Amino acid sequence: MGPQSGGSVKKFGVAFRRWNGFRLDRDASDFPVLVLLFLSFLLGSLLGCFVGGGIDPNTGNVDQLISGGNTSGIWGFLSSLCTVSQYHIIVLLAATSVLGVFVIPATSFFRGYFLSCTAAAAIAALPEHGIAAAWISCGISAVITVPSLFLLELDGFGLSKRLRALSAGKSGHFSKGNVSYHLGIAVVCLLTAAAVDCILVPKLLAYIL
Repeated sequence: MGPQSGGSVKKFGVAFRRWNGFRLDRDASDFPVLVLLFLSFLLGSLLGCFVGGGIDPNTGNVDQLISGGNTSGIWGFLSSLCTVSQYHIIVLLAATSVLGVFVIPATSFFRGYFLSCTAAAAIAALPEHGIAAAWISCGISAVITVPSLFLLELDGFGLSKRLRALSAGKSGHFSKGNVSYHLGIAVVCLLTAAAVDCILVPKLLAYIL
């Protein structure tokens, strides 16, 4: 191996170490935020279980919560899309504000709260099929959309934190990283969840109920 080849290998090694170090630093800085978001989601879920379990099944609200008011056709799809994307939209808007560092964890809290509240209400109202109904009406959509919500929350929290630093006259650093990639994942997940809620969920609920 010649001197030029050896120099290229050394340069590549230095560049790789810098890139790897940057990735490790970014992952390390994201971890406390991820813990905060997860704890907010968990706290909301626990509170939602407590509140949802106490809903009177005879009020008629439980059936509305389970069905979600889904209708067939394009309007049903658009309605489902608005429902599953509302938390993602809140996060995107909060990311452009200095208050986003407070709004985004609160969004994670309320996502967990309403998810578990609906599931607990379904289980309490339908002793025989409650678990299945809760999984179909809430769980399928949550499995598809919640991971992408956490990705956007991480990116949105970092951007809002940078805006707060800039507004205070400090130098804020925010790496775009895979923001565009995360947005693409979120769009695909939301479209998939809306289609599932509009087409598959009503049929499954009608089958078990």
